[in-house]
Amino acid sequence: MTRTLLVFTLMLLALPAAATPRPDFQPELGSHLDLTTPLTDEAGATAPLSADTAGKPFLVLFGYHKCPNLCGVADLDLVQTLKQTGLDAATYRVLFISVDPDETAADAAASRAKLATASGGADLSSWRFLVGKAADLAHLESSVGMTVSKVDRDLYVHPVAISAVTPDGKLSGVLSGLDYRASDLRAAVATASAGKLGSLGEHLLLLCSAFLGIGRYTGAAIFAMRIMGLAVMAAIAGGIFLLTRRGHPA
Repeated sequence: MTRTLLVFTLMLLALPAAATPRPDFQPELGSHLDLTTPLTDEAGATAPLSADTAGKPFLVLFGYHKCPNLCGVADLDLVQTLKQTGLDAATYRVLFISVDPDETAADAAASRAKLATASGGADLSSWRFLVGKAADLAHLESSVGMTVSKVDRDLYVHPVAISAVTPDGKLSGVLSGLDYRASDLRAAVATASAGKLGSLGEHLLLLCSAFLGIGRYTGAAIFAMRIMGLAVMAAIAGGIFLLTRRGHPA
C-alpha cells in the first residue's frame, strides 16, 4: 500500500506550543468505553454506542467530518487495509467519531459519501459515521487516553490512531499513526473479538494538525517542508554526483 508517511511523520517532530496546543495520547489497555453513550449516526438516528457496535468487536477512529488534513487519509487507509485483511465486514464495526460537537448528521452523511467515492465504492457496510455532544465525546476520548485541542475557527488537533475494542467495550489494542499492516489490523480485530487484551503497538504520535487556516501553517508543517526541501536538494546533488562519476571513469 502506498503511503505518504514521511511528510506526515515529519510534521510531528516540532509542534511549538505558541502555534497550537499539543494533545496527548496515553491509551491504557482494559479501559472501558461506556456503551450507553448516546451518539447520532449519518441517518440522524440517536442511539447508545451499543446500538452501533451491535455486540461485535469494533474499531474506533476519532477525527471530524469537515477535516481538511489527515482524517480523510486515515479513513481511506483503513478501508484499504481492511480489504487486505480478508475479514468479513459482517463480523466487526468501524466507528468514525467526530471530535467536533458542532458537526451534524448531515456532515456525517457527507463524510460517508466522500469516503465511498474516494475508495472506489468499497464496502462500507461495517462503518458508522457519528456525531455527539461535547460532554459525551470528551468522555469517549478520555476512555481511549486521548485529548483533543480546538485551534483556529473549526480546526482541531487530535492524535491519529485506531482503537480496537471488545464487544463489551474494553480497549483491547491500539494501532497508532498510519504505518500499520493488514496482519496487525487482522490480529487486533481477532483479539478484540475474543474479548482479550492485545498490545499498544509502536507508540507513534501522529497529529492531524498541519494547516491552521488560509496562508498560515504550524511550526511542524514548516519544519516538515524544510526537511523535505533539504531531502530533495540532497537527492539532486547525489544524482549530479553519480552522473559526473559516470562521465569520468577511473
